[in-house]
Amino acid sequence: MRRAWAIAFIALSLAGCSQYATSNPVPANRVLLVANSVGNSIIVFHIIGGTATPVQTISGADTGLNFPTGVGFSSGLIFVANNHADTVTVYNANANGDATPVTTISGLNTGLDHPTDVDVDGQGRVYVGNSGSTIGNSVRIFAPNATGNAAPVASIFGASTALAHPVAIAHDAAGNIYVVNTGNNSVTIYHSSDVFSSVSGDVAPFATLAGAATGLINPSGIVLDGAGNVYVTNDAPDSITAYAPNPTGNQAPTATVTGAATMLSSPGDIEISAGQLFVANAAANDLLVFPTNATGNQAPLFVVSGSGLNFPNGLGTE
Repeated sequence: MRRAWAIAFIALSLAGCSQYATSNPVPANRVLLVANSVGNSIIVFHIIGGTATPVQTISGADTGLNFPTGVGFSSGLIFVANNHADTVTVYNANANGDATPVTTISGLNTGLDHPTDVDVDGQGRVYVGNSGSTIGNSVRIFAPNATGNAAPVASIFGASTALAHPVAIAHDAAGNIYVVNTGNNSVTIYHSSDVFSSVSGDVAPFATLAGAATGLINPSGIVLDGAGNVYVTNDAPDSITAYAPNPTGNQAPTATVTGAATMLSSPGDIEISAGQLFVANAAANDLLVFPTNATGNQAPLFVVSGSGLNFPNGLGTE
C-alpha cells in the first residue's frame, strides 16, 4: 500500500460469501477506493469512461482510521492498514460516513508495526506489510476471519527474507508473493508454500529484482497483469517501470514512463483494470490513468482530481 500507499481500483462483481456479515455491497461496476493518508478517509468512486464520481466517504472518529496507508478488497469487505495505529480495520463495502468497522485486527499478538499495505489472496487470507523499527520489516498473514488480537497464521520475518521497509504487496497467478522494499530498492519474491510451511517466517526469496539496471529507486507500488508482466512505481525519480514476467536480478525494464508530460508526482501504488494502469499520485492529490503499453514521456489518458483527495497513496484489487 508506502510513501504513497493506499487505493484500491476494482472492476468487480461482489457476489460471494464472507467470513463477516455484509449487506448491500457496492454495485457490480468499476469502483475505485482511495485511502487518503492525510485526510484519514476512504473515498469510493464509481468510474465510467474518463469520469469518476465519488459515492461514499468513510471518515470520522468512529472509523478507527489513523493515517490509512493501504487498502484491499475481498468478498464485500474493505480492509485498511492504519500506519499510525498499528491496526487493520475492516468495513462493509457500503460503509459511508462515520462508519464503525465490522472488526479490527489489533494488539501485540498481531505483530503489526507501522503497517504500510494490505493485500488479500484468493483464499481470503490478509497480507499486511510492516515497516516499523521494532518488529517491522515483515509481512504478517492473517486468517480470513481474523479479528482482535489475533496471531498471524504465517509471517515473512527475519534476516534471510531481505525485507527492507516493505511498502507494497502483490501476488501472481501461481500464488507467489511479491514485496516492494523501499529500503533497499528491490522487489523480493517468495513461494507461498515456503512461507506457509515455515515456523519462524525467516524465508529467503527465490528471486530478487534489484540493481542499477532495474531503474528501481524508492519503489512504492506494484501490480502484475494477467500475463505476468510486472509494473512498479518509483518515487524518485517519478516513474513507472515495467518488466517481463518472472523478473530477477539486475534486469532492465521493458518500458519506463517518466518525464514532465506524465504528471507523476510522488506516485504511490499502481493497479490494472480494463487494460489501464491507475496510479495514486500522492503529492499532486490526484489519480493518473495510463494505457498498459505506456512508455517514455507519455501524458496520462485522464486525471481524477478534487473530490476530497488528500495525499492518496496505494492500490489493490479483488
